[in-house]
Amino acid sequence: MNKKTIACLLAGFIAVSGVPFSTSAEDTHNVVIIDFNGLVMQTITVPHGSVLDLSGIDTSSLNQHPDIYTQIAFNEWGNLPESGIVTEDIAVYALFRKMTIACETFPDKTEYYSNTGNINLNGLKVTITDYVQTPEKDKNGAFIVREEVTNIESKCTTVPATLDEAFADGKTSASVDVYPINSDLPIISYDITYFRGLGDIDNNGLVESTDASSILTYYSYSSVGGDAQFSEHQKQCADVNRDNVIDSIDASAVLAYYSALSITTDYISWDDFLSR
Repeated sequence: MNKKTIACLLAGFIAVSGVPFSTSAEDTHNVVIIDFNGLVMQTITVPHGSVLDLSGIDTSSLNQHPDIYTQIAFNEWGNLPESGIVTEDIAVYALFRKMTIACETFPDKTEYYSNTGNINLNGLKVTITDYVQTPEKDKNGAFIVREEVTNIESKCTTVPATLDEAFADGKTSASVDVYPINSDLPIISYDITYFRGLGDIDNNGLVESTDASSILTYYSYSSVGGDAQFSEHQKQCADVNRDNVIDSIDASAVLAYYSALSITTDYISWDDFLSR
């Protein structure tokens, strides 16, 4: 029997039986599962031409908390075969989603002149940064990470919640914890103080025009090298704008505050007045 005859008989056998002529190596493929750090999680063997099913992979083991303000979790799989059909050995990568809470800047106001009202968080900047690793790749073949930053300082709360709590029982200083939304851990802690008697130079419990006059007198004497008689406490009361200089600007502020109090029955704190 010649070679041509053998080839024809073999072709006929395959056509009649419907049995593919292949080797065992082509029947299965290895799918290597890689974690966030490029390490092998496990290897699974799947039949050639089958749909890749990764539902049995325990991705909860990938969850991480590098620190108290950072959480990393599984997002999706990368490098999946086209149409989901396995036709060769492949490596599939676990892609992450990382969320980080950070305080960018602290509140501006730390000294208060009233012991009632709300704690002022102006100047505070707290962000959540969401990093999402996608199946898309850059020109170097690395998976692209999308980044989105959200400001959440308006959703932050403080403990103590108010100045009344912070300066209760005659206290003049307190520590404030700032909590992001849905968090049991403060993102920052900072100190605040209460200064009594701003603008009240004669210490009679009232801010009046006579206090403004005292400031102007002090300014006049000190500007010509005279011996201005103010105690250290009076100097702190007189420096209304806290620029470390006692001058006519401070006197004008005291007069303006006195005038504002004179035309209303509502209490106006120095904190509210200076923030206008």
